[in-house]
Amino acid sequence: MSAQPSIPAREQGEQSEENVITHPTDPTEGHSKRFEYFYKALKLASHKLSTKWTEEDFAQCFPTWAKESPQGVAQVRIQVGEHIRDQIVEQSTAVLNSYCAADGIDALAAVIADAKERVKEGNTDGLDVWKEGLTPKALVHARTGRVLREEKERLELLLKELDDENAQLFASLQEKQGARKELSKELDTYLNDLDEALDQANALPLDDVSEWMETVVDPVPMNDK
Repeated sequence: MSAQPSIPAREQGEQSEENVITHPTDPTEGHSKRFEYFYKALKLASHKLSTKWTEEDFAQCFPTWAKESPQGVAQVRIQVGEHIRDQIVEQSTAVLNSYCAADGIDALAAVIADAKERVKEGNTDGLDVWKEGLTPKALVHARTGRVLREEKERLELLLKELDDENAQLFASLQEKQGARKELSKELDTYLNDLDEALDQANALPLDDVSEWMETVVDPVPMNDK
């Protein structure tokens, strides 16, 4: 067998560098101006949100430290604000990428630009130009259907949990109502017996009872008391 020709290390390094895929650091690179404005607005909103609390607000959280080192508190506030801003932008960018928002906004920008050109040319009587074979309604359904389906499943699960909880509460309420009815019956029986005993006691001839007590029961001698 003949030996395979060896590739110089320099050429191997060049080939490996060519195979490395580099990703743009700027999410707006290669996209439309409309998406660029949208992304800048997102970053601006994130910056305003992360710096909404003032130095006085931050100092109130750490009053002792603020008195000892006001510059340190101010520096930490800036660092925390920058961290919050970066987290908001990073997570928002991930959400936008998951829904291919940049491509969608680019497509919208292209449609708007084409519509403006047709208006300039006076071509306003034609059909809507969107995408061949698909209506705007179908495209909206394709984008939002999955999200709405997941939300529907979440709400159905939440509704089932609430139904189960309501069923348990209703069963507990019925059990307590039954116990209350039984207790009420027992109390009514006790009160009826008490009323009957009082009626019988009131019907006794007190004079005859007193006379009987005097004649039948021997009086207790005073010295035995």
